[in-house]
Amino acid sequence: MKVRAALPQVLLVPVAFLVCLQGCGTMPDGGRWGADATWRPGWDRARASFMNAATSPLVVVPAAAAILVRIDHADERISDWAVRHTPTTGSTRRAERLSSDLRRVMLYSFYLSALATPSGDDPEDWCLAKAQGLMVQGSAAALNNELVFALKEATDRERPNKLDRQSFPSGHASNSAMFATLASRNVHAMDLPSPVATSLDIALYTTMAGVAWERVESGYHYPSDVLAGIAMASFVGRFINDTFMGNGSGPMPAAGCTPDGYFVGVSWRF
Repeated sequence: MKVRAALPQVLLVPVAFLVCLQGCGTMPDGGRWGADATWRPGWDRARASFMNAATSPLVVVPAAAAILVRIDHADERISDWAVRHTPTTGSTRRAERLSSDLRRVMLYSFYLSALATPSGDDPEDWCLAKAQGLMVQGSAAALNNELVFALKEATDRERPNKLDRQSFPSGHASNSAMFATLASRNVHAMDLPSPVATSLDIALYTTMAGVAWERVESGYHYPSDVLAGIAMASFVGRFINDTFMGNGSGPMPAAGCTPDGYFVGVSWRF
């Protein structure tokens, strides 16, 4: 039975429900999400975050698969089969539309997860913490996008459908992997039962995989394009988030609301 590219936004219901339950209070360790964001985390934290990101299975496995799938033209053969048979949607047009819809679901899930994280009960502190956390995670997403565009220009790989030479890596797959990584980090900052957090992780990464496959089935990308995009975004998301969201000293992004209005700037934490 073919999957219809209709109303995938229903996947957002569990995350939206969490926003109603979470958002205030503190994390399990007593901290407030986003409150300890810093631009100077220290070399020890950066080094540990780099190693953890580089050795994550969600980085290593797709990166290795992107290399292996190039052997004996498997990349092209899988792409040709997916486009000819379109097993999940029935047409390349529906596959392309579904991939965009699912990517939108991932974007909304990321924002909802950030809102659902516990950032304290005081409105001013809550606004400041949310702004700082979103600045860090938004920077990770922005950096990933810049890397995607740079690699597309550098590799100049033609798409399977011959529309242009912007095939490697897949922006849709990379964006979705970034949103899944950050949303998962946010989910685990909440005081949720382990089965609930695991279920949300499964939903996030299954949707991410759906985006990646539909880009192949639509004829816009080869498997290696989506696998490389996933590996890169998973690394960047983990490294930036784990490095700059923790405790630290030095200048921090500062934004929020006060009785006199809104402010954006930099504060110093010793």
